[in-house]
Amino acid sequence: MKNILILLLLLGVVACRQQVGEKQPNGLQAPVFPDYSGCVVPVNIAPLNFEVMKGCDEVEVVYRVGEKVLLTYRGDQYVELPLRKWKKMMAEAVKAGKVEISISYRSGREWKEYKPIYFQVAAEPVDEWIAYRLIFPGYEGWAGMGIYQRNVADFQEETILDNRMTGKNCMNCHSFNRYSPDQFMFHMRGSITGTVLVEGEDCSLVNGKTGEQSVPLVYPAWHPSGRYIAFSSNSTRQFFHVHPEKQVEVYDESSDIVLYDIRNKQIQTDSALLARSNVFETYPAWSPSGDRLYFCSTDSVLMPEEYKKIQYQICSVGFDAEKGTFTGSVDTVLSIPGKSVVFPRISPDGRFLLVTTLDYGCFPIWHKESDLVMWDLENKQFIPHLANSFDADGYHSWSSNGKWVMFGSRRIDGLFTRLWFAYVKEDGQLCKPFLLPQRGELLKDTGSKSYNVPEFISKPVTVSPRKLLKTAKP
Repeated sequence: MKNILILLLLLGVVACRQQVGEKQPNGLQAPVFPDYSGCVVPVNIAPLNFEVMKGCDEVEVVYRVGEKVLLTYRGDQYVELPLRKWKKMMAEAVKAGKVEISISYRSGREWKEYKPIYFQVAAEPVDEWIAYRLIFPGYEGWAGMGIYQRNVADFQEETILDNRMTGKNCMNCHSFNRYSPDQFMFHMRGSITGTVLVEGEDCSLVNGKTGEQSVPLVYPAWHPSGRYIAFSSNSTRQFFHVHPEKQVEVYDESSDIVLYDIRNKQIQTDSALLARSNVFETYPAWSPSGDRLYFCSTDSVLMPEEYKKIQYQICSVGFDAEKGTFTGSVDTVLSIPGKSVVFPRISPDGRFLLVTTLDYGCFPIWHKESDLVMWDLENKQFIPHLANSFDADGYHSWSSNGKWVMFGSRRIDGLFTRLWFAYVKEDGQLCKPFLLPQRGELLKDTGSKSYNVPEFISKPVTVSPRKLLKTAKP
């Protein structure tokens, strides 16, 4: 009798799970989020989970290369794929380059099938680790903030330092030398103030003084040698608009470029090339060879009364690493009439310059019109691409092999900044970007904080949060 009951229960389970019968094509594009159709993705990326945004009883997803089925999912509308099976599929798919995704759904007993979608698999891997700050997206203060790292080949996220350990302190502008967590720095603001410098297992505070005067160190750029860090020294303010679609504006009352000598623990501010009182200078970035410093520059105006007149251009100046001095004259690299050009980032091979443009100012995250612009340094021409949206795009960084760009964008809802990745073609074109893969609850709501200052790193940071805190608060 007991065996009969078990058999009946099993039959009931099978009966509840409808067999996939004949599928009726509906001729529609699959309503999925995120949209991976037409994207180029790295072979080592984590599973591209997604949601079928349609009420239905069940979905079936089939991944094919040609006629060969590589992976099948059947379940609810939140498609989460097993990591082991995904990696096996990607190893096979990279040989062909293109993967077809067939998506079907069941309502009652009827199955319908959407038009297939495709994505390309690139053999060039992306750096598996990234670092970023997570922060609430508005101006609510410093509650719930931290610097984190994640493996993009899976979903492992780790804390570098969380401000729950620091009394709700601000922390920002983390930066790594040549993608290495063995040499990096970040700022602390608030009750615990200072710049923490990590070199291997050694942690120290940057000496931010010239004589008795403290210099406000803000945006950093590591010299490839690891001996110097160029900082912008900014006096930053914020105010609020009445217009509901543009409430926040952030601006600099003044800004200069300074050079910090790590070996001698000294700040150099006396460069006649950069310390100019009638010019705003910010966002330094070194060439891969370290022989030139790129930065943003504009004539100073009365602030905040004339803040809409602030339009930066990209400049550069030579640098002698042996002497620690700037050489030659300041050259204009890129100027776009009617636009402010900020946040220069040079590709690892030195050929391409990726910047953010906006109508005015130097804080693109608060400007819906901000876009990524690629400039060919060799051929002196703009390169069209597919990475921009109708909302703020910026905070970009290059992968170590120069084949991928990671950037922040508010394109989903205009509020939260999330991370996107784009493949870089040989000619510098950015392909259609894809969202950082998520799973679980993050797949369903994509998170409640904004990603800030994303950086590729070669391996995870191993210095403990307690050691970092002890350095910041001796």
